[in-house]
Amino acid sequence: MLIEEVFNKRLGELNVIFRPLTVETIQLGRLVAFELVKDTDGIRFYTSTNIQEELGYSLEEFYLDVKVKDFLDFETFLQIITKFNHTVKKMQSDFIGEFKFKDSFGESRWAHLYVNIQYKRRDWKSISGYALDITNKKLEEDKLKGDKAHLEMRIADEVEQRMIHERMSEAVKRHSAVSDTIEKIAHQWRQPLNIVSLLLQDFYFKINLGNLYPKAENNPEIIKNIVIDKYNELYDKTNIYIQYLSETFDDFRKQISNQDGEREYFNLKEFFEDIEEFVGPSLERGKIKLTNNIKFDYIELHGIKNNLKQSAINIIQNAFDIFREKNLDNREIKLGVYFNETNKLIITIIDNAGGIPREILPKIFDPYFTTRHETQGTGLGLYMSREMIERGFDGNIHAVNRSLCSNCRENCSKRELKREGACFSIEIPKYREI
Repeated sequence: MLIEEVFNKRLGELNVIFRPLTVETIQLGRLVAFELVKDTDGIRFYTSTNIQEELGYSLEEFYLDVKVKDFLDFETFLQIITKFNHTVKKMQSDFIGEFKFKDSFGESRWAHLYVNIQYKRRDWKSISGYALDITNKKLEEDKLKGDKAHLEMRIADEVEQRMIHERMSEAVKRHSAVSDTIEKIAHQWRQPLNIVSLLLQDFYFKINLGNLYPKAENNPEIIKNIVIDKYNELYDKTNIYIQYLSETFDDFRKQISNQDGEREYFNLKEFFEDIEEFVGPSLERGKIKLTNNIKFDYIELHGIKNNLKQSAINIIQNAFDIFREKNLDNREIKLGVYFNETNKLIITIIDNAGGIPREILPKIFDPYFTTRHETQGTGLGLYMSREMIERGFDGNIHAVNRSLCSNCRENCSKRELKREGACFSIEIPKYREI
């Protein structure tokens, strides 16, 4: 008989002789005992009387009216038959499983099924076992699974929220880094752009006021040559500053990508002659005297050249701004160099702009610290200078008022010491003599 036919027939139609189990002592709570015995008359089926309590059917109803499909779904029934056939085929003595069933009210329940098989002539002779209701256990397991699934969902949600938060935080950091870099670039570009503007204005006014060629007004050829010479001079000067703007942009692009420029050896004296030429037009306009006392033409520094250039220009520009704000006369900036007791090379940039107030001196290298209005300063110049010296030279920058600087007291004249000023010291640990 096909499995589908068995599934849809009443038990009384399956050549099963139904009998109550004679062992009435087997009444173990929700455990239902059963036995099937094969003989010449068919299959006798015995069960403990508490089946009525468990399934809701009387013994007579269970035998006469109940179909297999009334208490087992087809998938479960097929699973039991398959497991039974597999066990018999291998002549195994028992099998165990957990199966879902329905009671007379259609409520789904679970049973732990144990089956023991006795054989005769390679065919089963009797089957006995029990079915133990484990519905409460399964409900607890399902609840735990549900709680676990809920917990896993909560954890997954928390992880997702954390990842979203981290991505947003990272985006904010990147945005902040870009904004910070733009401010740094703007700070470094301010002076060279001002100088280019001054050079162009000077050229423009000299042409329009006739000061470019005052003694050659009636000689077109002389005028032409003068204009060409002055234009070429202007082109060479502005090109220096344009090149500096490009190098500054490249430097900060490398910083964003965590790349430093290559360190190299470069001549100390030639380097500061270039600095003097670079800041010359701006200082000349501000009526500031720049003295370059760096005479060691046999010394080469080792580091990122443009980092030192930007740092020195920042310090000089700060002095320029203070001179202008205080409207001081007899303005001086002095460049120097000496070797300290640990044999480090120390570059000094000294001004006579009044010095740094004692209460703010410890803060001047902090990022965004400034005593000026926000339209005049960002508080990034000295912070960037120290950062560039550390990254480019493994060095450092210190600042002190020159009245407290032992080197200034030894090397500055009495006239120079009459007015207070700031002394910036740049430590360069690696250099060589050539």
